[in-house]
Amino acid sequence: MAFLGIKRAFKMVANATPRWAKDASYINPHLFLSVYRFLGDKPELAVVPSTELVIEGFPLSANTFAVVAFELSQKKKVKTAHHLHNPGQVCEAARLGIPAVVLIRRPLDAIASFLVRDPSYDVASAIQKYCRFYEPLLPLKKQVCPCQI
Repeated sequence: MAFLGIKRAFKMVANATPRWAKDASYINPHLFLSVYRFLGDKPELAVVPSTELVIEGFPLSANTFAVVAFELSQKKKVKTAHHLHNPGQVCEAARLGIPAVVLIRRPLDAIASFLVRDPSYDVASAIQKYCRFYEPLLPLKKQVCPCQI
């Protein structure tokens, strides 16, 4: 029971975390995954060794469409990690040898949609966030399946 109280307290701190700290998670994607598995709202969306596929992309890059289209086309349930919008998901999939699809939307379109969704960002910060999502994935380009939407 004490553990649940500690976890709840950590979640309160995480929810009150300033945006810059959340954005900093892009700098150390592996740290993000460790923290998310413990504190995240939906830890089942994080990649684990039993995950069969990872589908990730920058926010508002047809993530939901891709996940639902994939799920509807399967005859059986496939354990999929998705919707964390963090490169750590893909980095960990590559490390574990799990197939990963990286959704790539044209930068101008993705950033414009992101700014409409979250006007607390300025244009420069949104561009930086977009770049920080994809830059750690460049060395993995032969290990993942990029999908331009």
